[in-house]
Amino acid sequence: YVPATYRRHYIDLSGSFQEYLEKSSHKKRYNLRREVRKLTEDGAEFQVFRSAEELSRFHPLAREVSRKTWHETLLKGGLPDTPEFKALMRAHGERDTARGFLLFKGGIPIAFQYAMMEKGVRMLMNLGYDPEFRDASPGTVLQYLALESLFAEKKFTIFDFEEGDSQYKQTFATESLKCADVFLFAPTLRAKMLIRAHLVLNTVVRAVLVVLERAGIKVW
Repeated sequence: YVPATYRRHYIDLSGSFQEYLEKSSHKKRYNLRREVRKLTEDGAEFQVFRSAEELSRFHPLAREVSRKTWHETLLKGGLPDTPEFKALMRAHGERDTARGFLLFKGGIPIAFQYAMMEKGVRMLMNLGYDPEFRDASPGTVLQYLALESLFAEKKFTIFDFEEGDSQYKQTFATESLKCADVFLFAPTLRAKMLIRAHLVLNTVVRAVLVVLERAGIKVW
């Protein structure tokens, strides 16, 4: 049973940030820099959180943004607020294996991104932005500044966007792999019924996401 095939986008963090940008077209580089310049000149501030103490401060600020996103309000999939997740975040901070990125406007957080490292690869885990600032592309600006910071660190080799083919992943990624979820079942009646139910559920979820996309809600 193969319920999904998808691209897994990633960025090679070797080299410099400028070399990374030059892999994109002149038009794409110009548009990205224009969006960053416009928002920063309008007072936006970028901040990186690394240590356990810094990530403890990052979490409630990121939660302010997360609770406003469609991920959380519609799908209950925002940045977790459980004691277990906060403890795990602190543990990553103590090992220097996580980064929190925030974009502020007037001292108020408007976009966040949280990523952790696994086997030397930086994996994007949670992200979101305040929909009130959608027209200023805060998510795009934050991703640009976060990548600039990671390239400057020279600590990580890969930035993995994980599965999915969102437009912002295509915009920033330099490479991608074709992947699939594959499950093997004995050919029993129960297995066939479960697979059919899963297919129906997936169809409904995809239809809902299309509606959200067209309504301008599912936008990064």
